[in-house]
Amino acid sequence: MIKLLVSVISSILFSTVWISSIHAESQPSCLEKAAQKIKPNSEITLVKTDQSKISGRLLSIDLERLSLSLIQTGDTTAGSHSIYEISDIAKIQYRARGKMKPGVILPFTILGAVVGGAIGVIESGGFCVDINFGGNGGNNCYRNVGRYAGIGALGGLVIGTVESLSTKGTFTIKCR
Repeated sequence: MIKLLVSVISSILFSTVWISSIHAESQPSCLEKAAQKIKPNSEITLVKTDQSKISGRLLSIDLERLSLSLIQTGDTTAGSHSIYEISDIAKIQYRARGKMKPGVILPFTILGAVVGGAIGVIESGGFCVDINFGGNGGNNCYRNVGRYAGIGALGGLVIGTVESLSTKGTFTIKCR
């Protein structure tokens, strides 16, 4: 019975270690992610493990030595650069296009809906007031306002999305 218990526990431990090692091997390191996403000569900020920040231009990423080379901002010495090991890096921050920003998209969408609704009111010949309390004169006006507000909101959503994706945002690659 004890042999069975020992074999079950050892097989569970072995499979747990084996699965976690496979999972760790399949995850790219932060330097591999940075090599894919950041072009050489791009401005980056390193947040070191002691939380100090270093900004500069990326020279290269050495995946064999697990390090990156950086020319610090303000360093005017020709040919000087610093090399940082992956063990010293907590985060790599860089600026690039392609980040969705709801704070940009939402105002454009609301503005589009308001402008579209105003165009709908103008198209209907004034404010949506039904003078013939039983007629449907106001219904056409409300329909026009709703239609134009929807079209305006859709247009504002498209413009906001394009604006959001075309402006640079800050991205972070975590190493720890």
